[in-house]
Amino acid sequence: MIKINKKMTLESFAIAVAEALKKKDIDVILTGGAVVSIYSAGKYVSKDADF
Repeated sequence: MIKINKKMTLESFAIAVAEALKKKDIDVILTGGAVVSIYSAGKYVSKDADF
C-alpha cells in the first residue's frame, strides 16, 4: 500500500486512494478536474480528487 503524504502528486494520491478502496472491494472511478489535471500534464490545475 502506498502511504499518502503531502509531497505526492495528485495522480499518486488518486492511485493510493483507489488501491486502498480496492482492498475493501470498493471500485471507484476518478472524475472531474483531477482527471483533466492528470491528462493535461498539469496544464489545468485541480486540487481535489472526485471519485
